[in-house]
Amino acid sequence: MNWTPFLNADERVEWEARPAPRCFTFRHWKHALFGLFFLVICVIWLILGTQVAAEFDKAWLGLLPIPFVAIGCYLAFSPLLLARLEWEQVYYALTEQRLITLRGIRKQQVVAVRRADILYFQMKKQGQELATLKVHARPEDPVIFLHCVEHPLTLVERLEKVVEQNIEQAKQNGTLPKHCH
Repeated sequence: MNWTPFLNADERVEWEARPAPRCFTFRHWKHALFGLFFLVICVIWLILGTQVAAEFDKAWLGLLPIPFVAIGCYLAFSPLLLARLEWEQVYYALTEQRLITLRGIRKQQVVAVRRADILYFQMKKQGQELATLKVHARPEDPVIFLHCVEHPLTLVERLEKVVEQNIEQAKQNGTLPKHCH
């Protein structure tokens, strides 16, 4: 990945990664499973509605479930398809100044926080060498999600040092948020 267009003049990348493709694509599997269940119910309703419509000669009874079948298709397949399409554009980087994520389906969006503003992070393991990190900075900054990072301990070690330095600095300045005491 060429980070040059996204970096400041004196900024260099210390760590970079991409999400694991299968993990990133299937991270919304519960939503897709619900959508599939909903779709099955709607298809059964469509079949029964068509039979009832033919028997009573009321076409609208057969057409009524069609929007719900469409919604079921959307719920079942779109989370997986959209995640797979987005994966092509997702990159993560830690520089000496910022934590940066690039993401988006049509157009890449840059979401970044300054290293000096990172206060804490959470790691959710998703496998032996796979985790999602949720990085918190100041309240006015966005929460940064790094989904499905392979070999996350390299980044975790760096973030732990950053957090320790930032908390120490905030204690000295008297600007430490209440939730970090």
